[in-house]
Amino acid sequence: MMHEENTFSPDIIDEQTDRASASFVSEDDARLVRSLYSFYQPLSKKNQRSLERVQKRLKRALAAHQTAAQDDSDDMMFSLPKAQPKKARRTYLRTFSLLAAVLLVALLVGSMAYLFSKINRSGLGGPRNSYTITFDGACKPQQTTPKEPNTPGIYMISFDTGQTAVLERRDPNTHQLLWSRNLAPYTVSPVNPFTVAGHLVYVSAYTSGSNRLTDNVLLTINAESGEVLGKTTFGSSSFPLPQGSSEQRSSDYDTGFLSGPVYADGKIFVGQRNGKFYAVDAKTGQKCWEYNSHTIAYSNEGSGLDANRPFVQNGVVYASIYNTVFALDSKTGRELWYQQIDETQYYDAPLLINGKLYLKSTHTSVHHLAPDIPSYIYALDPRDGQTLWSQQISQPIYQNITIANDTVYASTYDGSLITLNAKSGQLGWTKQLSEQAYLDTPLVDTDTVYIVSTRAGTANSTVNTIFALNRTDGRIKWQHPFQGGGSIGLDKNAVLVATPPGSLVALQAANGDTLWTVTGNKQTAKDTQSIPLLLVVK
Repeated sequence: MMHEENTFSPDIIDEQTDRASASFVSEDDARLVRSLYSFYQPLSKKNQRSLERVQKRLKRALAAHQTAAQDDSDDMMFSLPKAQPKKARRTYLRTFSLLAAVLLVALLVGSMAYLFSKINRSGLGGPRNSYTITFDGACKPQQTTPKEPNTPGIYMISFDTGQTAVLERRDPNTHQLLWSRNLAPYTVSPVNPFTVAGHLVYVSAYTSGSNRLTDNVLLTINAESGEVLGKTTFGSSSFPLPQGSSEQRSSDYDTGFLSGPVYADGKIFVGQRNGKFYAVDAKTGQKCWEYNSHTIAYSNEGSGLDANRPFVQNGVVYASIYNTVFALDSKTGRELWYQQIDETQYYDAPLLINGKLYLKSTHTSVHHLAPDIPSYIYALDPRDGQTLWSQQISQPIYQNITIANDTVYASTYDGSLITLNAKSGQLGWTKQLSEQAYLDTPLVDTDTVYIVSTRAGTANSTVNTIFALNRTDGRIKWQHPFQGGGSIGLDKNAVLVATPPGSLVALQAANGDTLWTVTGNKQTAKDTQSIPLLLVVK
């Protein structure tokens, strides 16, 4: 079994690990395998003598039990006899279990990826050998200090006709404009592109260059004044299109949008389409580490996807890109576990709520507005990525899910809002709000679910409605129509609606009546139909 380069014959490994794992690797065994692997794999190069010891003991065990063995240049294969006496068969099975366990340990110590890739891909999680981490010495550990309180305000990003972004902050009490900053020449990522941490605003932005490349940057802005303090550049490094791609282009593919930023433990975490995720020092803007998942967010059906916004809690970064989800150590970027689903599905951003990691996946063809193609909602164990439950949804789910009050809320292609029990995945109530309508991500308050419905109107216009529903049974409390599409947020007892070209409307949360309205920013062109992005910081 041993070779000079201390590797195992692939044919033998394929046969024996398939046979052994099929007979004795249960879910509990797999947990032990992952733990042993995590502990012994880093020591494997220093413990080649252990492999020789395993081989010698294996030979002795074979001889002691008179098991069929073949020793040809230190290569061994095991096979069950076709017929044996009952007692002998039991003895053999015990021997085989022992030998299989020894073989498994040998594979662990030898760092053989085959068995573990099978375990990883079967939904049992575990770290991989195929990721890479790059450290930047400019980001040094700093003494932990209490996090500053976030600067309160109503933050909004609106757009001109050229998609240049304008960021503004309003007083949360008087609604007066405190400052406005044109971010030219940058525009921003379309989903959750900004966050506030202490007295700073972080914005994921980009500039468009030649050959469809985008130069991704993370802007750091003073929340009190709107002054741009600096930027972290992630570059426009392109990558080849995946083999078998339906898109026929000679040029490489670009890095797409930078994911929305997330602050935790003095760092900002973001990801790119090329499979790279970064930790950036929140004060200096220096890169701390770079993790390369080697997963490209581009489906073979021609859909250019993007890295999702990470979720960080208790020193762990949970991130997803295309059909993979993984957990990283927030200090070092070390991979803790990794999961992958079918390549026809792609994940949305992960959410860690009440000890479970929730994700939604949608078929890649959803970009072609295909109905009746299922989506899936999952609950994973955040410790190892094991699937706790999954539920198939018969309709595509465009927007990400929301979890509140032990309930999962999701909006489907047919204009329905559906619910699931967050603990078991069992389907709850469903409410169809409008046929052939586009529903945004649900927003949940104490006892009310708010959601925006958008459907096609006349003359390139849209018909938009905000629905307020009872969260326990889906009963509609009130609905409020408005023009131009919009994003929503909650502020005290009001629902805020941001509409093009940058106007803000406050509705009474109890009944939907209009409380106040402010007009759009003068820096924003009036004819743009791009929906402003809203962030309420209390």
